[in-house]
Amino acid sequence: MVREYVERLRSEALARDAQLRARGIDPYKGTPVDEKPRRRWGARALAALVVLVAVVSVGAYVVFFHGEPDYGMSHGYQVQSDGSLKRPSTPVHQPSAPAELLRFTDDASEIAATHYFEAVAYAWNTGDTQYMRAFSSPDCQFCQKTADDIDRLYEEGGWASGAKFTNVVPHPLGRYSDVENYGEDTYGVRVSFHQLTPDLYAHNAFHASEERDDEVTVLVHWDGQRWAVRELGRDQNTEGSN
Repeated sequence: MVREYVERLRSEALARDAQLRARGIDPYKGTPVDEKPRRRWGARALAALVVLVAVVSVGAYVVFFHGEPDYGMSHGYQVQSDGSLKRPSTPVHQPSAPAELLRFTDDASEIAATHYFEAVAYAWNTGDTQYMRAFSSPDCQFCQKTADDIDRLYEEGGWASGAKFTNVVPHPLGRYSDVENYGEDTYGVRVSFHQLTPDLYAHNAFHASEERDDEVTVLVHWDGQRWAVRELGRDQNTEGSN
């Protein structure tokens, strides 16, 4: 799956590069070919990160099991003969992988960080976690926990619908200082967003979606060929401020 994912990204990137070059734009800098390169990331390094445990997407699932679910209403969903709510049949399309995920540039790290939220929403709304897993590192605790929670929800006969992130804005933080654990080319991007958690149905109980504004820090790592999400958390300088 990962190999197919990378190969598809590579072919899309080559096609887009050719289009940009035909327009006189350097695909690696985003500038006309006769301009000087833009400055790469700032020198300021991101300090220690507090890794997320149950925030953003997982939060909705945790709220479901610890909140007060509704057992008796359809909430606009079709009720099946056994009394359960039918999973919506509205098509949900897999996000298009940006070609920038194969480029080691200043903007690409921000694009990788924000694209992760598209992958998360797609996974919740479909139960298909392969794309999200392929786009994130196996060492990303938050990523793997999120994917496992989604898999468990659908395997147990539940479903989710309507997960969405809007107003997703990246704020680059520079190179991450913990090189020993996260590698040399790992960068922090603080991402602010408006989140609509999904409607959740599991164990014959329903929990309605909720909305909120939030921000988290996404660590993205360049492995020499592509960007992958390495971890999600909160910068210690902002921990507790939300």
